[in-house]
Amino acid sequence: MSETTIRKHRSRHDRDRTEYSLYFALAYPFFLMGTIARKISRIGRPQGVGANRSGSIFAEAAEMAHSVLPWMFMGR
Repeated sequence: MSETTIRKHRSRHDRDRTEYSLYFALAYPFFLMGTIARKISRIGRPQGVGANRSGSIFAEAAEMAHSVLPWMFMGR
């Protein structure tokens, strides 16, 4: 037989993680559209210094979102 304890209150860290995940899910499509637009606008142009990213557009959009979203949590 096992015993389970249900916590009624989640820790602040758990709430922040859930909130971050929600913001990420809402913001990711916009970053994905921006990444696609940037890739399309650079077709046929020579690549500049440090611009030779040939990775996934999905990974690039996620990287952009993860670099911007922490700023929303600053000042709490």
